[in-house]
Amino acid sequence: MKGSKINRGFDYASAHDALARLLSRLLPVGQESIRLERAAGRVLSQPIYADRDSPPSDVSAMDGYAVRTAQAEQGGLFEVSGEVAIGQPVLPMPREGCLKIGTGACVPEGCDAILPREQVEESDQAITIPSELSFRAGQHIRFRGENATQGSIVISEGTTITPPVASALAAFGRASVSAYRPVRVAVITTGDELLPIESSPRPWQIRDSNTATLRAALSSVPWIDLINAEHIVDAPALLTDALGSAAEHADLIITTGGVSMGDHDYLKPALISVGGEVVYHKLPIRPGKPSLGGLVEPRKAPGRTVPVVALPGNPVAVAAGLPLLISPVSRMLAGFRSPTPRRPTALLRNPPDRTLNLWQYLPVAWHGDGQVEFLPTKGSGDLAAAARADGFLQIPPGCSGTGPWVFYDPKL
Repeated sequence: MKGSKINRGFDYASAHDALARLLSRLLPVGQESIRLERAAGRVLSQPIYADRDSPPSDVSAMDGYAVRTAQAEQGGLFEVSGEVAIGQPVLPMPREGCLKIGTGACVPEGCDAILPREQVEESDQAITIPSELSFRAGQHIRFRGENATQGSIVISEGTTITPPVASALAAFGRASVSAYRPVRVAVITTGDELLPIESSPRPWQIRDSNTATLRAALSSVPWIDLINAEHIVDAPALLTDALGSAAEHADLIITTGGVSMGDHDYLKPALISVGGEVVYHKLPIRPGKPSLGGLVEPRKAPGRTVPVVALPGNPVAVAAGLPLLISPVSRMLAGFRSPTPRRPTALLRNPPDRTLNLWQYLPVAWHGDGQVEFLPTKGSGDLAAAARADGFLQIPPGCSGTGPWVFYDPKL
C-alpha cells in the first residue's frame, strides 16, 4: 500500500475537513413531544432517567428452586412448599424446604440462591439435591438495581429510537418522549438537459434521475421531512428565487448541478445573491470535486441559519454525496450524538491499477465476508454501475492496494 499524500490546490485537504467547518456552524432543529408508538426512528432530544430501579426487586434468572444455601449445601430431599410465579409479590421462604420459582419471579425473602431445575431430581412435591452439587450464595439471582438505579440516565440524548430503545422507554414508563422534530429538506435540481421521468428525451437530453435518488434516500428516513423537490432550468433569476424561497421554509437545502466553473453554473452566484456564505467549494474527491457547501440566512427569519449542500449534476456524484456530504449535515441538524455514523472497513478484492492524488469513492459490491469488489465504471454518469453497487469505498489520496478501506453505505 502506498502512503497518503496531501493534495494541493484545494482549500481543504479532505471532504471531512470541509464538513467539520460547516458542521461547526450548525445547531439541531427544535424539539417536540411525541407518543412512543409514533416515535420509531426519531432522535431523542433529552436524556431518559430510570423512574425506578431495574430490576425493581431481586428476581430469579432461571426456572428452578429458591433455597437457603445453609440448608441446601448438604444435599438431600427437600419439600417444595409452593410456587413463586412472575408477576406475584415477594413471598417469604419457608423455615424448611424450598419454593419452586419461574424466571423473572421475585426472589422470596430469605432465599439466597436459585437451583436450576435441570440440576436437581424432581418428584411430587419434593426435589432431591445431589450432595456433590456445587453452588454458591447469590447464584442465578438478578439483584435489584443491578441494571440501573432510580434516577440514573439510561438512554442519552441524541439516541435513535430503535426497537431495543423503544423497549427500554416503555419499561421506564415513557409513553411520550421529547424528540427533535424532523429536519425539513428542500431539494432543487438544475439543468436545461433534464426532463421528467415519463418523457421521451432526445439524444441531447436526459431524464432527471437525481430527484429520484434524493427522494429515495430522504423519504425513507423518519427524522427527515422532504418538504419540496423542484427542478429549475439554468436561469440565474429562477435559481436565486428558488434558493431564497427554500430558505424560508427548510432546515436544509440540497441542490444538484450548476456548481462547477462553467458559464451556465449559477449556484454559487445565486447563493451569494441571496446573502449566503460559501464555506467550501471544490473538494479533493472523485466523484464530486465541484461540490459546494454554504449557509444562508432567511430574510424573513434573521438569525436562523440554513445549510446548503450543493452536489454536481452527475448521478454517481449525487449517489456518493449522500453518505459523504449530506448524511453528516442532516444528522447534525437532527440532533444525533455524532453526525458521522460508524462505518465498517473492508478489503478490496480487485484494486484499480492507478492511484490518484484525490480521495476516491469507488462503487463496490459487498460480499459479506469483510471484502468488497470494485465495479469498474465509465465515469460519474454510469448509472448502471451505481445501481449494482452496495456502497462506496473510500481510498485516500495516493493510496492503493487492498486496504482495509472505509465503506460508505449509500443511506443516510
